[in-house]
Amino acid sequence: MAPVVAGRMEARADDAVVRARRAAELVPCEAAYFYLGQRPRNELAQQLGCKLTDSGHIEQDRRQRTSVEGVYAAGDIAPPDETVAVAIAQGQVAAITINRALYGPEQRP
Repeated sequence: MAPVVAGRMEARADDAVVRARRAAELVPCEAAYFYLGQRPRNELAQQLGCKLTDSGHIEQDRRQRTSVEGVYAAGDIAPPDETVAVAIAQGQVAAITINRALYGPEQRP
């Protein structure tokens, strides 16, 4: 099947597949991935004084630390990728970093 990069999606309750509309042609597909577009909601980060990228994301290091001590960023607000898998990984890194900041590198709560 040819990929459909842009188009309208159409699905009916009686259809077994979702179809993507490309121009006037309906293209059958087994899966559909939606990207609606988004912008970073960075108002709190701005209030806290976090440095932002040109795209409005929060700058952070490889341990998810921001430019403000004690503030960490993960998920859609933290570049480079806005995917669930990356957000989960960033959240885990941030949690480990916070744990080490609170209890030391060798101690666990």
